[in-house]
Amino acid sequence: MFFEVAKNLECLSISDCENLPSLSITTETEMQEANASGTIVGPVSVVKQIPSFEKLLVIDVLRCPNLKDLTVTSFAPNLEFMQIMFCDGLEKVIATTDLVGNSRETPFAKLRMLWLVNLPLLTSICDETLPFPVLNKVIVLSCPRLKSLPVNSSRAEGPKIKTWTEENWWNGLQWENEATVNTFATDFDISSFFKDKSQIRL
Repeated sequence: MFFEVAKNLECLSISDCENLPSLSITTETEMQEANASGTIVGPVSVVKQIPSFEKLLVIDVLRCPNLKDLTVTSFAPNLEFMQIMFCDGLEKVIATTDLVGNSRETPFAKLRMLWLVNLPLLTSICDETLPFPVLNKVIVLSCPRLKSLPVNSSRAEGPKIKTWTEENWWNGLQWENEATVNTFATDFDISSFFKDKSQIRL
């Protein structure tokens, strides 16, 4: 019943959920494998078929300190805006196994804006590099363990991605190649982002 309703969601906003460990979806086959190996940690949602949240455009997650991942984003092919802020325990957004095993389409294919703010344990947005064909605005602040942005060199053919971040963090990033670095137009003046109210979605 939940997925019948959720598939019509356009905006998913979650805040102040202290006991939420994951936004994950698991098939019956995967659950059986996990039971056999003893790798289940915390509650999961089990479905017979992988859902697709085709109408979901916005994901906003705020102050969920025990949230470890946001696997649900790999099931939202039309996602345009994602904001994740003040989630102290978040370690990854989606992982390679989620991409290969679950998603029917390339994640973030329509993502235009990405905000990652105050995520001290975040190490990965995605383990695989992706084209992010329409991404045009990124803000990354206080994510010290995030060492790469998973944009591949095919994006170099498109318009530059305007990025606001801290200079020390930016200088420590690891890149696929020089062409990928040139995909970004970086601004270390964070105040300029907030001066233009048209930047702010929520």
